[in-house]
Amino acid sequence: MLKAAVGDSDNTAADALLPLVGGPAGLTNWLREQGIQGMRVDRGEGGISHDVMGLDAHNQPPPGETDAQADARIRRGFLAYMRGPRDTSTPDAAAIFLRKLWRGELLSASSTRLLLDTMTHTPPLRIESGLPKGVQLRRSTTSASLAGRMGGRWWWRGF
Repeated sequence: MLKAAVGDSDNTAADALLPLVGGPAGLTNWLREQGIQGMRVDRGEGGISHDVMGLDAHNQPPPGETDAQADARIRRGFLAYMRGPRDTSTPDAAAIFLRKLWRGELLSASSTRLLLDTMTHTPPLRIESGLPKGVQLRRSTTSASLAGRMGGRWWWRGF
């Protein structure tokens, strides 16, 4: 399930794992306990998608909606998502998270290795083209936002 959630950006898998860590509030609280401020998880991927799409309580669009109205509804939802404070991270918080993960300060040694290995085997992205030869890239894919990628580069000396 971890490979699907992290490696393949499978939102259903991510949402299935989220309750195992206490849901969005539990994960955000855990981040705070680890000294990571400025990163927050407020909803699962399904909740983000629901809000971005502007769907009703039954995950349905308004009845009789035209294509133009649907486009406008989705545009409003996406802009609200991108401008809002929920489910965001500051660059500093993302860097602190990745540094702590790399150093083994967040998880057990075996869980750290599993997560880092999973992050290494994600589908190729454009970012690799700008890195020097020999640099390993570990990242988490995401489809929630075109700009929403978080990753780290590792040289032989570490993060």
